[in-house]
Amino acid sequence: MLFKNIRTFRVAGDLPFTFEELEKALATKRARPCAAQESTHHGFAAPIGKGDDAPLVHVVNNDCALIRVQIDSLLLPDSVVSKAVKNKVAEIEESHNRKVRKRERDQIKDEVIQAYMPRAFPLDNSSYLIIDKASGLIYCNTPTAKRAEEMLSLIREVVGSLPVRPLRTKLEPAISMTEWMKSKTPPEDFSLLGDAQLSDLDSGGGVLRAKKQDLGDEALLALIEEGRHATELRIAYKDQFSMSINNDVALKSISYENVFEEKASADAGDDADSLFNSNLSLMVLTLREMMPKLLTNLGGEDLPATAA
Repeated sequence: MLFKNIRTFRVAGDLPFTFEELEKALATKRARPCAAQESTHHGFAAPIGKGDDAPLVHVVNNDCALIRVQIDSLLLPDSVVSKAVKNKVAEIEESHNRKVRKRERDQIKDEVIQAYMPRAFPLDNSSYLIIDKASGLIYCNTPTAKRAEEMLSLIREVVGSLPVRPLRTKLEPAISMTEWMKSKTPPEDFSLLGDAQLSDLDSGGGVLRAKKQDLGDEALLALIEEGRHATELRIAYKDQFSMSINNDVALKSISYENVFEEKASADAGDDADSLFNSNLSLMVLTLREMMPKLLTNLGGEDLPATAA
């Protein structure tokens, strides 16, 4: 289990529950197929293993937990609905010799959806998050802030309280990342790769993207002198993984190096579950090591009062 995108949240103070209490809370809202006339259902599924006995909270190293949020939905193609509505409207207009207005058309559409729902295609989509008690951070495996907040809100729904906020730095990350480019000197243990996004923070002007280029190129540095800032950079941490980091301190398109995967495999046993746990454990330990260094070099974390 290796995350490809990470949205990070800081827990304000101590977690308001133990992992055992969290297990009981998540069990009150298990993932399940949609009921009749229900288009979506949000719930929790076992991260590893199957069956009702599989834990919903998968604990690794005794101090971090993997949670799986599953959205079950019914897919009803728009083309099918549109065709059925069109046919029904045409039937009414022809038989009653009158036009069908918008309000009636919307009502027909609702009736069609309800009638067709039993024939809709069932789908499920899962997202994962890690609660790391040792660092006081929660890592959501999603590129979007909206999806991360949906996952956290679902946990709040069953536990009652989850005081967290997105990771913040004292300085805008773009200021520090721009300095890395200008000085051509990335922080210790980090290296700059060839991708960057330059934006005008003041005017909100267009975004310029550099791909597989020398970030010390005079043309790029000239844009910085004109007032643009690096709002996204592709960086690598040691020989472990590479990633894109943006102005929200979101990590995107994470790519794990061979040495990382080899170590995870070496630490694992012969079965798939052991490799799953080894990957998860190594990823969390590496994030614990990397995140404080990254935040320090972005100007320091802006901690909530109860976590300072």
